Amino acid sequence: DVFAKPVEGARASGVGGFFMGVGQGLASAVVKPVTGVGQALSNVGQGVTAQVGQVAGTNTKQNRRNEARLRGRLPRLVYCEQGVIRAWVELDAEVRKQLGQAHLRGVQVVLPLAEEGNLRKVVLFFADRILISEVRPEQSAAGDDAPRRQSLVSQALRPVQLVGTTVSSVAGTVGLGGIDGVSEVTEDPGDPAVFERTKCFLFNSLRKVREDDAGYLELLDSAGNPLSLRPACDSLGPDARAALKAGFLSAEQNPRGAVNWEPLHRAMQSEERLQGGNDSSGAVGAITEEPAQAKASSSSSSAARAIARRSSGGGVHVLEVWELQSRMIPTYYWQTPFLPTDFETSWRWADANTAKHPNLRKDITKEEAVKSDVPPCELEMYQPISSWKLTIDKDTDKEGWKYAVRWNASTWSTSPGFIDAVRKRRWTRQFA
Repeated sequence: DVFAKPVEGARASGVGGFFMGVGQGLASAVVKPVTGVGQALSNVGQGVTAQVGQVAGTNTKQNRRNEARLRGRLPRLVYCEQGVIRAWVELDAEVRKQLGQAHLRGVQVVLPLAEEGNLRKVVLFFADRILISEVRPEQSAAGDDAPRRQSLVSQALRPVQLVGTTVSSVAGTVGLGGIDGVSEVTEDPGDPAVFERTKCFLFNSLRKVREDDAGYLELLDSAGNPLSLRPACDSLGPDARAALKAGFLSAEQNPRGAVNWEPLHRAMQSEERLQGGNDSSGAVGAITEEPAQAKASSSSSSAARAIARRSSGGGVHVLEVWELQSRMIPTYYWQTPFLPTDFETSWRWADANTAKHPNLRKDITKEEAVKSDVPPCELEMYQPISSWKLTIDKDTDKEGWKYAVRWNASTWSTSPGFIDAVRKRRWTRQFA
């Protein structure tokens, strides 16, 4: 080009074209080698990323689409027909993932019920129906390390790929398109297995709302088939239970009308606050309450929030506390969070939102809290009736720990990976 461009310019435009050709030739002599280097670096980046995907078995079109960003948590559920945005709730996000936002359009309230094995029952309230389903909490927690690490490798190599694309564009050549489909936005279709476990009750088939002998709500459809709401009633306090009944009575009186479940939502929020939960994020509360005659069960960390379960008489309260630790990569020395940004987590004992636990003893200092081997928490006006217990199950290691890249991660592993910098475990104690 150094010789060809001046000749071409002179033939086309004379002396002016000659000097313009000299400039183009010199620029081409510099830019083209740089373009080749950038192209080579970009190809290396794409090749390594593709190889990681093949090894992990996750090099699918969908994952190539999602590699462009590393999501820290699942997408939030959008509520009501107007698309109301509320505080992110882990369980609601799992419901959205497993049922799909398209099937949840218009949902107003998500009510979590008891866990049965590795499934959690939920009731979803719409203006014209309710859905009763079973979802798998933290479905993505198990076996997701490979895709997560693949995404991290892709993120790390993206600047290398961008070098090749940018330099090629400057040289006027065809640039790399990057990962195809990055700009494409798809909606999660949901899990067919969850659909099979989902039941629907339409309000236009509601014939009567009544109470059974124990005082629990029961719905009768047009064929006379009953649907007991006892699990839902057990999960709610008096105010929320009254709002629940009022909503169904409204559906009975106006079967073709739209039921507003906002009073139920507000009542549930109020009861969570009364029970010591952190309602600002809608996540797991610190305390749950159960009837005295029922066994106090440990709800797993997958419960996105703890609903106050009250009885007419005295009850057993279960206080939930999370122990937090972090480390400096690549060391494996775990300790109480110590970075300058670890404001509330540096207290070691936290609620499910990793905030300083609201039930820490009033007179305790941070140094005393950090040195304590068990949660230094108490429940005012109540006495402990059990010792502190660790939650150890299939989602934890043998000491109850879960590991992740950061505190707000949506996936937690049972063993520490190279990039996992934080870990947590759950303690519970009964009070009466």
